Amino acid sequence: MFIVLIIVALSGLFSCLAVAVFGRRSTSVMETRIETFRARATTQRDEIDVDLEMSFSQRVVRPAIDGLSRGATNILPQSVLSDIQHQLTMARSPVKLSTFVTFWMSSVAVFGGLGLVVFFTVGSLPSLVITVVLLGLGYRLPRMWLKSRVMAKQKAVILGLPDNLDLITTCVEAGLGLDAALARVAEHSEGPLSVELQRMR
Repeated sequence: MFIVLIIVALSGLFSCLAVAVFGRRSTSVMETRIETFRARATTQRDEIDVDLEMSFSQRVVRPAIDGLSRGATNILPQSVLSDIQHQLTMARSPVKLSTFVTFWMSSVAVFGGLGLVVFFTVGSLPSLVITVVLLGLGYRLPRMWLKSRVMAKQKAVILGLPDNLDLITTCVEAGLGLDAALARVAEHSEGPLSVELQRMR
């Protein structure tokens, strides 16, 4: 009987210790889960607040335009994209490739929409021709604008070339090396050629 009481007392003691140890461990796991959930809810609320602090154009319009630009860039052939990038570089235009492609596709959409409006309001064969012409204009006008920018840049470089060559010759005759003469021309002259010479340095 005494042995049974000792066994019952020891089993009670072990069960109390087990409950204390395992109960505390399960409580801490539960508390950590609750704290994690609270932290996650606070972070999501902060992100929502940050999103609502941005303007409508930053939250909706700009990502939509960026998505359209990426889609148009993925559709166009790589040779066309490299040609446009080359022309943008030659024109020293601050416009990025994705911005120009977006402008190009917008031009096609606007002129094509105008052509469709003309076609559906008039509804005859000449209006179909007008629609095709407007669509072609929307396709060609941005590229023509970019090409005119390149030609204007090249013309300005050619017009400034004689004065700059004369200044380079004077500097070399005065004893400067060619690198120093080009640097001097880049510092003291104006125009697109001096900008190009500054880029070379």
